[in-house]
Amino acid sequence: MIIIKYGGSILNPDGQYSDVAIAKLIELLKADPTQMFCFIVGGGHVCRQLQDAAQTILEPLLTKEQITVARDEIGIASTKINAKYLLDKLLPLFEGKVCPQLVTDPHTQPPTGFAVYLATGALPGHSTDYDMMVLAKTFRADRAIKISDFPMVLDVKPADFNKELIAEYQPLPKITWSKLNELVGEDWVPGGNYPLDPAACKIGKELAFKGFSLMIGQYEQLEKMVANKDFSGTLVQGR
Repeated sequence: MIIIKYGGSILNPDGQYSDVAIAKLIELLKADPTQMFCFIVGGGHVCRQLQDAAQTILEPLLTKEQITVARDEIGIASTKINAKYLLDKLLPLFEGKVCPQLVTDPHTQPPTGFAVYLATGALPGHSTDYDMMVLAKTFRADRAIKISDFPMVLDVKPADFNKELIAEYQPLPKITWSKLNELVGEDWVPGGNYPLDPAACKIGKELAFKGFSLMIGQYEQLEKMVANKDFSGTLVQGR
């Protein structure tokens, strides 16, 4: 089983669902019919549009803290919208192989007997990185893939990151879970520039004893990462 964090901006990059991205995903599933997948689908463009539209309505009604929770709830709802759209595309093509129910709680084992599962965001206050790693535990997956905006993890703590100094940071093609934990720290700040959020990283350290690994790379590297081939990105492996 491979857990893949599949960004909503891939599925819907500009306000329209991408037939090209969906076709590429279908090809990926057909390439190895024996491989099991769980895709955790992000909110992407739909999320940002819905949150921005709701902001003006919520501001006169709620406190700043309540608005933060409400925006999280909207984000979670948008992941369900995207995942349901993708599910409706896949079900007719992979009869009996795709679970017809969305996985909306990463802590609960979904129905067994399927090769492909689609998961959504779950609870406010948690990133989909965290959901991805909880799903890895639930499914007893041997590895996960995070599709990232950055080509590779850099040797710099998120709090110290300066875009103007990006050329000075050392790229890390392979690191241990302890090193990644050291980089991301202990506390997650929503919107922070994390290669993996701290709570998710802690789960990774637990799973490292079982040989669990995480591949972090850009969308163009997805096929190589799924095939477990050399890829341009960062491999997190080892205690």
